Amino acid sequence: MQNTETGTLCDEHPDQRLELYCIDCATNICMKCFAVSHQQHKCAEVEKQFKDFAAQINSDIEPFSSRISQFHESVKKIEMVKEKFLQTVEKIEHRVQQRGNEIKRLVDYHVAELIQELNEVKERSVKEANLRLESIEVALAALESFQAYSLEIASKGTPYDITRSFNELHIRAEELLKSHVIANDYSPPVVQFVPREKLIKGLHNIVGGLTV
Repeated sequence: MQNTETGTLCDEHPDQRLELYCIDCATNICMKCFAVSHQQHKCAEVEKQFKDFAAQINSDIEPFSSRISQFHESVKKIEMVKEKFLQTVEKIEHRVQQRGNEIKRLVDYHVAELIQELNEVKERSVKEANLRLESIEVALAALESFQAYSLEIASKGTPYDITRSFNELHIRAEELLKSHVIANDYSPPVVQFVPREKLIKGLHNIVGGLTV
């Protein structure tokens, strides 16, 4: 009985099954194809070749689990650092307000200046953290999607699916591992509030100042 499984019949010779894999041409061929144009090429039976390719696919994606774990860990670390930074900013803002209230109306304008400067530092740093997180999420999506797809092909694909997809998957795996790596960890600026009595000469805010 003729095998009508999708992808197992030759496009050039529809009555022939794709029984061979031409290593030189990286494609599945039938016996007629072999006789016509592949006799001098290195060929192997599809049933044998797909096992090597399946093993190579699994080898290609073996580093993915570790790399994905690194990205997840980086997300957690950035979230922790960002939260700690925001808490520090909140405490500094409270100190600035306290200092301003001690000097009453005279310092209201200067307090507003400090809060504005602090918020600008906060916004820049939070924006940087969020951009980093977005970049990591994009990388994670690409890595996890490719890992799932490759595992699906390697575990459930037919020999013809695997041999047909091997080269593309192998090249894409190398591209993803090369392009998606953990960059330097995110670090917010160190912000401190310095009361007026500790400021050097030349600063004009009588409440205090920020060092970034």
